[in-house]
Amino acid sequence: MVMTEKKDIKSYNLDELKQELANMGEKPFRAGQIYKWLHIEKVQSFDEMTNISKKLRETLDEQFEIVTLEPVRVLISKIDGTRKYLFRIKGGAVIESVLMRYHHGNSVCISTQSGCRMGCRFCASTLNGLDRNLRPSELLEQIYEIEKLGINGKKLVANYTMNIENNFTVEELKKLGVCKYIVPPEAEKETIRGLTENIEKETIVYGRTLLMTTEYCTIGTLKNCPAMCQKGRYTLKDRMGFEFPIYTDRINCNNLIYNSKITSISYKDLQTDSIKIDILEETKEEIQRIIDIQKRGERLEGQDYTNGNLNREI
Repeated sequence: MVMTEKKDIKSYNLDELKQELANMGEKPFRAGQIYKWLHIEKVQSFDEMTNISKKLRETLDEQFEIVTLEPVRVLISKIDGTRKYLFRIKGGAVIESVLMRYHHGNSVCISTQSGCRMGCRFCASTLNGLDRNLRPSELLEQIYEIEKLGINGKKLVANYTMNIENNFTVEELKKLGVCKYIVPPEAEKETIRGLTENIEKETIVYGRTLLMTTEYCTIGTLKNCPAMCQKGRYTLKDRMGFEFPIYTDRINCNNLIYNSKITSISYKDLQTDSIKIDILEETKEEIQRIIDIQKRGERLEGQDYTNGNLNREI
């Protein structure tokens, strides 16, 4: 007997689910009911779908699976309460998600792959190569599980690391309960203008962009740690002479590598609901100057600053 792999029902959007139900001879409204059970009630079995018939529930169970993640561990920073969640996916691999809390809301950073094919020697995620891309259901489940584990009743803000560059992504985030999203710093001006206003849009107008996070501690290797990262300022210099600052999160000794130039843009004509200033190592006086310039709708000029990709400079 040949076993057919069950289809991943949580990875279908509503229109795709309607088509699947139509192929089974069911009315379109059934898709809406099932969709609500999956993405609003977040049930983990078809038996919990009490407003559809037992026969249909049994048919669904025969043909589809409801993908879930197994929570493995939660690591909480003693400094700012940032939470790292480890989840086990189908096949046994473990992925990471991070919940960051800010005064303006929460941001969730999720994994989109299991493993990585880049081959960087200093990164633990790439040691065994790329396992596979995660399914849409597994992306959703990271957010759903984090919601269950700690942010119920709170506003959900999508960070720029989710690469929100089209309205399809915005609409999908809205369905998940996201109330505000932060535009990625590499977005062009026309992309920012074209993003829907159905939910709040925030643009980063100042800050040094994070390029890489690695579990390999460059500073400790060169300086025979312990705690050398707290005793000086370190950078990586490329062949062109540009210096990329290195910081350590001081939790797991992960290195954070930032862009050599600071992004500084004017929010004029961007049609954004709010602006964000990312402070890394600026002094009180520098922060005040940045705020004053932004109040005038201007940007900082000079060789240390870049418009990023706003005017396709990259």
